[in-house]
Amino acid sequence: MTKRVLSVDFGKKNVGLAIGNTITKLASPLLSIENKSFDYLSSEILKIIDEWGIDILLFGLPLNMEKKHLSNPITKDLFDFIDFFKARNPKIVIELFDERLSTFEAKKILEDSKVGYHELMKKKDSVSAQIILDRWLNKDE
Repeated sequence: MTKRVLSVDFGKKNVGLAIGNTITKLASPLLSIENKSFDYLSSEILKIIDEWGIDILLFGLPLNMEKKHLSNPITKDLFDFIDFFKARNPKIVIELFDERLSTFEAKKILEDSKVGYHELMKKKDSVSAQIILDRWLNKDE
């Protein structure tokens, strides 16, 4: 059975989103949303969930590269947002997946495609969400 997945690359300023499904295992960047507040972000994500018929909400889990994968400073904000979102939408299936180096990889992809600085800054979060989703969709291969 096909599951539609919305991937979220959570950030203090911007939140990148990507969409994909479990049959084709293809992920595409969708958009970035300004992280104005938990209310605003939650509302925008819910609109996309409804519009696209999302089954799984996948959050990139920010872990440190060293120190045995301990969380980094944004992890608390992410878990606070997930708690906030889940309290208002208890039926949503939420999963977490390691996002290490996804933003670095997204910037590299965009730089290699010769986009300008402003375009890179605009697209890096949604491309990072795409990378997280692509890794999650293909984790068993």
